[in-house]
Amino acid sequence: MTMNDRPWKNLRKLLLGSKLSGGECNRELAQAAMKGGVLRLAVERDARLGRWVQEELERLVFQDLLLERAGLEVESTLATLQNELLLLKGSATAHTLYEHSSYRERRDIDLLATGESFDSALGKLLKAGWMRLPDPEKPWWAKRAEGRYEETLFKEFGANRVEIDLHRRLSLYRHFKIDDGELLTRSTRVDGIFFRIPATVDIALHTALHGATTGFKVPLKSWFDLHLLTQGKDFDWDTLCVRSQEWGIAAVLWSALLVLSNLFATPMPRHVAQSLKPSPPAAGALTRLLAGRGEGPVPSGTLSDALRQTAKALALGGGKPWDLAIEHARLRLDKVE
Repeated sequence: MTMNDRPWKNLRKLLLGSKLSGGECNRELAQAAMKGGVLRLAVERDARLGRWVQEELERLVFQDLLLERAGLEVESTLATLQNELLLLKGSATAHTLYEHSSYRERRDIDLLATGESFDSALGKLLKAGWMRLPDPEKPWWAKRAEGRYEETLFKEFGANRVEIDLHRRLSLYRHFKIDDGELLTRSTRVDGIFFRIPATVDIALHTALHGATTGFKVPLKSWFDLHLLTQGKDFDWDTLCVRSQEWGIAAVLWSALLVLSNLFATPMPRHVAQSLKPSPPAAGALTRLLAGRGEGPVPSGTLSDALRQTAKALALGGGKPWDLAIEHARLRLDKVE
């Protein structure tokens, strides 16, 4: 189904708390909520949407129950490592940003295991019946020793498959200066959550980095996560800026905040964007590339894939695009095992 930008605009209004008229609450809006991964939250905001998506809602409820069941098994399997593992991405934001975790749609479980805890966690999961992906399903980098920054495992629960992304490090790209050990040091325990949760600023930076790494193709739910993170009480904008510089992802963060400004008119301190802004040519190109206000920041069209790759390269390259080029070459040339 092809849609113009209007249902996406109305969907964002709904997520931000505005009431919609009867004409705005329509089948196209429900379709946008499904594609954006925010259907359950949208229906919670306006129950009128439910008439068009009952079957999909039932599927999402079942999927959430399945993830909860799998999560309990993972917690039992990795009980001795609960203070060494971090929840990432939707696994973390579902339990910290939303009134009910089910409002944040998820497809898998994301965990970060640094240092020796990775091998221990992997061994325990394999022993408990979780399996590695078959070779045809693995991404290209998974076959290269330096590219294996995460291991995807799966297990069948009845006739249904659940996956775990067990991260060895936060990013595929090693030219970033991310200290995964410090992520664990800054992490916290949250009541009712088994594994540790990264600091809010670290979750925000990883959300921005993940969005850029996918070529800004993550669904609306990820951008809404980032919006909610930055609007949390006492969110530390200064630390966000400083840490993005330390990690070498200032251009990534600037790009992500540009997306938030376009999609949600997300308020932020005046000095933030200026302190992160890349060189004028890169900033100008990214401003044009990420101007979309529909399904995603890069407008759909014949050249959308090429435009996304360009935006990705500009954001990840930052002030040193040659570092990204060298890292890509190292990963591609690394011997296949």
